[in-house]
Amino acid sequence: MLIYEYEENSEPIPKLESVELLKALIEEDNLSPQDFLRIFDSEKVVLDVLQGKRKITPSEAGKLTKFGSLLI
Repeated sequence: MLIYEYEENSEPIPKLESVELLKALIEEDNLSPQDFLRIFDSEKVVLDVLQGKRKITPSEAGKLTKFGSLLI
């Protein structure tokens, strides 16, 4: 409990959303675009999002947030 309180007060975890969250999940957890096929229609869509060619829809953002919270 003391560690949790210290981290909460001293090192807040930044709130990542959309593309930043996707990039962080890929980098930190060694995930690949294929790991996000439950959220996005295809690997190409994931790559387009990462390259800024396509925006994440609100539905995809919600699924991505839930997915990210499961990995913590």
